[in-house]
This record gives sequence, structure tokens and C-alpha cells, in this order.
Amino acid sequence: MLGVSDETLELIAFEPQGSFIVGGGPGSGRSNALAVLARSVRRWQPDQVMVYLGGRRSTLSTALPWDIAATEVEEIAVTAKELREAIESGQGTRRMAIFIEGVSELVNTPADAPLAQLVRALKRT
Repeated sequence: MLGVSDETLELIAFEPQGSFIVGGGPGSGRSNALAVLARSVRRWQPDQVMVYLGGRRSTLSTALPWDIAATEVEEIAVTAKELREAIESGQGTRRMAIFIEGVSELVNTPADAPLAQLVRALKRT
């Protein structure tokens, strides 16, 4: 469940598939929203590979036991490349939830192109 409808007060369901963005300004609760979403996905499918790519200082980096976590720019670049290669080769047979936090901080860094390529690979699957 994603939340409660403001019109009907019924639970709002969603299909955890594809990609979407959680946005907002500083202090708006983005990290908390992503943590709740990550915990929900983990409960829904406990054997799913959970991936975190983002800053070490974020509360999200320690919000749950990630299967794969990268918190430094160079580490994020390498991990994104490895994930893309696994997806494109068909090795990534388990379901995977990838949480990328602070994308704007990764633009024009060594992680920029590998992340863009990973997202494109995910959209093709």
C-alpha cells in the first residue's frame, strides 16, 4: 500500500514495477518516504534484491539491511555498471528494487553516465 486516498480514505495500492520519482525540497521527508517504501517492498517480497545508491550521510543508507549498497561516487559508478551488465546479460534473474538517492548530487561526476545507462537498461526490461 502506498497511502490513503484523500477522497475515499481507502488504501492506495500500487504495482511495485517500473520506475518513479519521490521528490521534494530539503526537509520534506523524501528520505523517510523512500525508507517506508523500501521496507514495504522488503515485506512484500523478502527475497528481492534491495539496492541503495546514494550518500553515506543519508538516513536511508542505514534504514534497512540493503543487499547491495554504494555510498561513494566511485563506488556508485562501479556498482551501477555491474548492475547494468548483470541485467543486460540476463544474470539478474531475481527481482530487484533499486533506490537512487540524491541524483542531482551525482550529475557531472563519474557516477553520472553509469547511472543513466543503468536506468536505460532497467527501462528495457
